[in-house]
Amino acid sequence: MTCEFCRQGTVYIAIINKTQDYIKICDECDSVWYEENGIAKVTNFDCYMTSQQLPPLWSEITIIKGAEQ
Repeated sequence: MTCEFCRQGTVYIAIINKTQDYIKICDECDSVWYEENGIAKVTNFDCYMTSQQLPPLWSEITIIKGAEQ
């Protein structure tokens, strides 16, 4: 799936290694889609990881697969 924000990157489903939470992330602009209390939200990777009190490093996530359209 192509990122709806930058229109260049590929969106992947990933898991946060320490929290086991699932996110979708763009490999080009670092946009992140996630759910919080059942509500879909969008932010960037740095802000998301900081809000989780984790370093904003790609080594902190594991890519599961490409997101479907």
